[in-house]
Amino acid sequence: MEYIQLTPHRDYESCMEWKACMHERFMHGLLPRFTCVARGLSRNVLIRRANGGSTYHYSYPSRLCCSLAVPDLTSRSSFCRCSMYIGRGAGWVWRYGQDGRVSSLSMSVANEELPTFFSWNGLSTRDAEVCLAFAAERYSDSVLKSVRYQGGCSWTLIARPLNGAVNYRTGNDVLYEWTIVQFRLEKHAIPIDIAIAASRIYSPLAPETRELGRLAVSHGMHLQAVAMSCLPGKRFSEVQPRKPDLDQPTLERYRILLQCLSTFFAKSWHSGCRYRPALSGCTGKVGKSILSRFENLGRYLPSLALRQKAREVREAVEDGGLDPLPVCLTHGDLLPSNLLVDETSWQIKGYIDWAEAEYLSCGTCLYGLEHLLGYLEQDDKGGRPRFVYYDQADKLRETFWKSYEQQVPEIEDLVVRKSLTLGRDVGILLWKGFGWDDGSIDRVVNPIDDAEELACLQAFLGLESKAARHDSFIESV
Repeated sequence: MEYIQLTPHRDYESCMEWKACMHERFMHGLLPRFTCVARGLSRNVLIRRANGGSTYHYSYPSRLCCSLAVPDLTSRSSFCRCSMYIGRGAGWVWRYGQDGRVSSLSMSVANEELPTFFSWNGLSTRDAEVCLAFAAERYSDSVLKSVRYQGGCSWTLIARPLNGAVNYRTGNDVLYEWTIVQFRLEKHAIPIDIAIAASRIYSPLAPETRELGRLAVSHGMHLQAVAMSCLPGKRFSEVQPRKPDLDQPTLERYRILLQCLSTFFAKSWHSGCRYRPALSGCTGKVGKSILSRFENLGRYLPSLALRQKAREVREAVEDGGLDPLPVCLTHGDLLPSNLLVDETSWQIKGYIDWAEAEYLSCGTCLYGLEHLLGYLEQDDKGGRPRFVYYDQADKLRETFWKSYEQQVPEIEDLVVRKSLTLGRDVGILLWKGFGWDDGSIDRVVNPIDDAEELACLQAFLGLESKAARHDSFIESV
């Protein structure tokens, strides 16, 4: 088995000089040429012999993706194609056989350069190699690139076909046959049936998802490998304003954003089923434990006002307050970072991260609307963070509800609207009243460890001294 090893030059920031370490017989006759592709531009780079040895150098100014055409050992006219991701502190090894096809791949990464997912979960470089080899075997005709935003629950790659074929066009978007490949801890595994339902209900705004398999890694752990279609757009968290007053162009973009969001909620409503009591249809991790969770909130939330609110909500739920609402597939983390938008118009292009989704009463994730109507502000003097609503928050909220009413006339009924308000409060208390704690979600928040969650709780429920409860959509009926 022959191989090529590519390792980065130490002077990483000033240039991307790489060493191609090859067997001497590669250099019989003419020097080979490598075809390098980055930022969509192709160019040939001549591999030069260094000091009469078997190491050859070339410089390339980009640290993005490259693809290499490498001469087969048996024929100079036959080429096999493999790909490389240039990453700081990483050496990538591609191995290929006599048939000119890539047969395996490994990666060498310094411990301090391990992706967050592996270091946080006590996994090793070898585990990263296992994941990368798994992805390379299934996407041998693609460039693999690590995505920009990574977390502790998963490691995410993009597989981009080398041919760059267009998959489909939608409006101004050109989508390529790119695939998201994600490795997840078993305790954070994506329920495939839930992911399939999300794609069916919210298509084309939820990714198509399929399971690729399970991988055994260190400490007896197993990882779930999934493939998802790549959706267009930019995370809204990257473009969301961070000032109280919004100018007219921004308000117009917000109108488009909130109309799109109302359509998402309308699809959710129309896809739901009725249960009596409503909680009998809520069978997921959170849904089946709602009452016990509210009992804990009523005992341990850090302020009397919050504890009283939790008790009132629990009593209303026990009295059937959610029964007028359908139970529907609810996104489990409806935050600005999980909304993909057109960067110019703010039209919503996709909803991502469905790992925590489950069936709950419609309205439970209305906390997501609140996140779009303001932002968290950190105190420059080291004080507690606070959630700041935009000056035009009530007007924006009215835009959302008018659009929602047009698509779901039932919600104009006062009883139904009261139930939606209750569902909203249920969602706020459940999602902001418990710490994430690596997915356990069973510890009630406290001021020391969860200052941001408490700031959202107080603002969203109208319990902050400087905040008014935002129920103007009820008063307008």
